[in-house]
Amino acid sequence: MTVPVVSNGWRRRATEVIGCLVGIVLLGWGTSGCGEEVAGPGHVRVSFESQGVEVGAALVELTGEGILGVEGAGASRAVGFELPGGGWRVVVTSRTGEPPSFRIPVVDRRAPLPVGVLIQAVDVQNRPLAGTGGIRMLVQREE
Repeated sequence: MTVPVVSNGWRRRATEVIGCLVGIVLLGWGTSGCGEEVAGPGHVRVSFESQGVEVGAALVELTGEGILGVEGAGASRAVGFELPGGGWRVVVTSRTGEPPSFRIPVVDRRAPLPVGVLIQAVDVQNRPLAGTGGIRMLVQREE
């Protein structure tokens, strides 16, 4: 019985082909979720819109799972603390006259968005705004 002899060149070529095929399969697995948001930490941005008045600062209460803290965004500064019964209280100010905004680091970017309630707001001259009905608070995931 004779055993076929395989040259080293053929073995090397077969290894290269198999390596390429494995790479293509792994690349396909890695991109199969394109467009789907991957679980993991992320940020949520909170900003304010108003008609006819410039918001200079705001007091907000947040509720939601996985909130890790707050941080200012752009020229805004934010300070927050966790409430004993759950949720967060946040004060956000803008130094430039732009509407204030802040970021919320979260444990899972796919989790439901935190819910915010605007408690009080002041204009850029630090005068209290009567009511908060004309101010809209936007809560959005960051890309």
